[in-house]
Amino acid sequence: MLGTGTCICSTPVKVIKNFDQLLGWSFLDFAYYGNPCYNKIMKIKKNELLDPVLVEKFNENFNKYHQRYRLKSVLAKENGEYKANCIYSAVVWIREVVKELNRLYNKKKERNLSELLVLFGLIDILVEATDQIYRVLYNTTNNKDDGTMSCFKDLPDIYKGLSDYKYFKELRAFFSAHPININTLSDENYSKRYADIPLPWGGIASCFYKEGVRGDYDIRLWTPTRDDKDTIHCVLRENELFEFAQKRYLLLNDYIDRVKKIANKKHENN
Repeated sequence: MLGTGTCICSTPVKVIKNFDQLLGWSFLDFAYYGNPCYNKIMKIKKNELLDPVLVEKFNENFNKYHQRYRLKSVLAKENGEYKANCIYSAVVWIREVVKELNRLYNKKKERNLSELLVLFGLIDILVEATDQIYRVLYNTTNNKDDGTMSCFKDLPDIYKGLSDYKYFKELRAFFSAHPININTLSDENYSKRYADIPLPWGGIASCFYKEGVRGDYDIRLWTPTRDDKDTIHCVLRENELFEFAQKRYLLLNDYIDRVKKIANKKHENN
């Protein structure tokens, strides 16, 4: 026996007796029952960043209601697409992100550059997954951005006024995604900026900030000029990244309510 899938929620369990049986599984099977090779009884730890039960609760509710007519009408598009697999893809990736972010959260040591890149990559997957669920359930092409700033502090002046969502996208560009080719904001004097390698906090890095400001990393954003007189310094704190990850993950509570509302009441376009 390869494994027995067991979940803390009431999602059904499927027993796999031999490897050949896996060959007949569809993507929906893996999303619905969980990966049979890895699915184990979930134990909630007191010091976990993200509660793994929440994504299973969302998955359970989506599976419970997705065959109802009103929810099916939201998932089925005029071009023939059926968006259930988009939801299932988001679920399986969120599961992996939760596991890995909890692991990194409990790793109490200074990170090297590769680990910092992984951290940004995981949160970016979480953002994209929650965006995709939002687009399907609310029938929109927009991102899920509430417009508020509550996670990040001590922003450079040029970035003040951005939401958590938009500022994370900027940080992602500086620290991982495309630091050598950064599109600047519309009110800047430059069309591009170029990022230095992020440096651990301390020494000369702290000299570029107001007294009392501390962080985990500092990064310089150079301008495309000879004297580079308008260099921007950005502070990065891991606890703020983790707080933003929590904020995005907790959107699943809203999505559970949305699934129930669509399934049980007349669907609205707002």
